[in-house]
Amino acid sequence: IPIYARAGEIIPLGREVEYTAQEQDYALTLNVYTGADARFTLYEDEGTTYDYEEGKVFETKMTLTESTEEGFTFTLYPRTGEWGEKKTAEAYDIANMSENHIANVPDAPDVSGFRVLVHGAYAITDAEGKPVSTVASEGVTAFRISKEAHKARALTFRAVKR
Repeated sequence: IPIYARAGEIIPLGREVEYTAQEQDYALTLNVYTGADARFTLYEDEGTTYDYEEGKVFETKMTLTESTEEGFTFTLYPRTGEWGEKKTAEAYDIANMSENHIANVPDAPDVSGFRVLVHGAYAITDAEGKPVSTVASEGVTAFRISKEAHKARALTFRAVKR
């Protein structure tokens, strides 16, 4: 199925889930389409309560700057925010909740990292100018960002068209 994306898009994709409380240890794939600057914020909530209305969400900001056909800068910022506490039977109005629902409220997901797919052939370096290990195939340049690196600090990558 072809996907049409305008220049300057950051589109995250994850594994298919069947319901919001499904356990997930997942890596997100970030599809980066260059040619224009972009900002994107990934919002994550626990999916089964209204805690997000009280701001209990994680946010991961991403930017695509200096984006032209010749190159760009991509920055992935550390996850910020607060996750709702895991609910217990005492925290719910039992008349309105089943025991099964209470038992299935998930803990905060553990993003195992990001796979970044840049649509185009690019040489990619980190903020210090060191080459990043990439795999290029069929007009896409791919690289990975580990969970540990993402949690530590903002990560900036510079790409130059090959």
